[in-house]
Amino acid sequence: KMTDAFSSDDDKYKQFLESHPDPFIAYDNKGMVTYLNPAFTRVFKWTLQEQLGKKMDQFVPPENWPETKTMIDQMLAGESVTGKETCRYSKDGKIIPVSLSAATYSDENGNMLGSLVTLQDISQRKISEDNLYKTTKKIEALMEASPDPMCAYSSAGEVEYINPAFEKTFGWTQNEIIGRGVDFVPETEKEKTADGVKRMLKGQSVLLDTKRYKKNGDLLEIQLKTANYYDQNGNFAGNIVIYR
Repeated sequence: KMTDAFSSDDDKYKQFLESHPDPFIAYDNKGMVTYLNPAFTRVFKWTLQEQLGKKMDQFVPPENWPETKTMIDQMLAGESVTGKETCRYSKDGKIIPVSLSAATYSDENGNMLGSLVTLQDISQRKISEDNLYKTTKKIEALMEASPDPMCAYSSAGEVEYINPAFEKTFGWTQNEIIGRGVDFVPETEKEKTADGVKRMLKGQSVLLDTKRYKKNGDLLEIQLKTANYYDQNGNFAGNIVIYR
């Protein structure tokens, strides 16, 4: 029981707390620290000896207090907090993004004795997300500015994106073809195109001299080049086609 957890001398329980890879805090019902594990000290620098029996208001950045108070009210109402992304200070003043989970614990009569908080350091994940966002924006800018028509297809062959040059060259707008296919392959080019799709699905980059219709029915001589893209598990997620 959580009731017994902080007064117990059980070696297995202590070993679990001491070896837990994520920072871990226990507070009493007045918000005073009763326990910090070694992972907390490793990430946030404060030690149990420094904070035992104290409030840790300096742990919360000012801009994160409103959401923190909301989480406290949520726990006092008997609800747990799971995976809340927020930020906390370390002892040296560094702001660390965390995923916070918390719950209260009570005695056998239902009286709240305190709360238990785990904080997962998500700094590296945030850096990765920021880098991914920047890369995505660069790719979007490149496609928007490209003089060559570009079209991104999903793995199911549905159009996910066309750039302004595609609209200008072929005549269809995003509203007309996003989420659908675009039937602009002449009958004489369908066999050659189907062969290119087969090669593309095998992971090959396809370079093809062919023809495509414009929305108004005009026929264009074009060269197209494909590039596949994959999800984080390495599964085919779609492809980008560049037309010239």
